[in-house]
Amino acid sequence: WTSCQVARGFSIIASGPSGILADLVTWRLRRLGIPTISMTESGLHLLEKLVLLRSEDALLATGFKHLTPEVLAVLNHAKMTASRSVLITDTLGRVLRSMPDVILAARRGPVSAFHSLTVPMSILNSLILAVAMARPDDSPAALNRLQELRATSGLDIPD
Repeated sequence: WTSCQVARGFSIIASGPSGILADLVTWRLRRLGIPTISMTESGLHLLEKLVLLRSEDALLATGFKHLTPEVLAVLNHAKMTASRSVLITDTLGRVLRSMPDVILAARRGPVSAFHSLTVPMSILNSLILAVAMARPDDSPAALNRLQELRATSGLDIPD
């Protein structure tokens, strides 16, 4: 995970209802000045973003309940490009054991019950904080640049 913390950029794949997780991570990492791509599409639209993944980047993937062709394709591509990868999953750890560099278990409740995104979101928030802490100079500087833009652009709504 350490090499993921200092990656040049991040790509996040999530589908279905967990797509909101990809958008959240993308939004937060971009605020830290880190180039980040949210991949919630399928087919050609996904591939157009996937082609941007480089060896100096890291991939965060979510996969729950069943393996989708999109998650499989993205993890395969990450392995081919030597990108570091983290999979957050409830049931796919055994199936994808050799593909990601790190597998994090995220229980979402029984298969037949309502599936909460609280646990995966908590894990992702922890990862975001770890990335910020691994960049002690860059993260505050990026947040300061954003604050300056907010102050000078006239686009921010005052508190």
